Amino acid sequence: EAPLATAERELAEECGLAASTWVEGPRFYTAPGFCNELMHLYLATGLTDAPSIADEDEDITIEWLPLADAIAAIDDGRIRDAKSIAGILWLARRVGASA
Repeated sequence: EAPLATAERELAEECGLAASTWVEGPRFYTAPGFCNELMHLYLATGLTDAPSIADEDEDITIEWLPLADAIAAIDDGRIRDAKSIAGILWLARRVGASA
């Protein structure tokens, strides 16, 4: 499956959303030297509700944060996973941390 198609599916499955506009962001390896999984980041805007078809074994809590609060959550250790940190910091650089 193409990376954008995967992102569209994951946004619907995990967040119950669809986006009218997608901007491709950076790509990075999740664990270079250990595996070759390549992560693709996208900025999805023009969000609307979509059917959510989450996997039964997934336990996901969606939490909306202003960008400044997401950066603070990185700084104080509430957000610890690398893909979220990479995405938040890319977004902050792209739109400005005051957004």
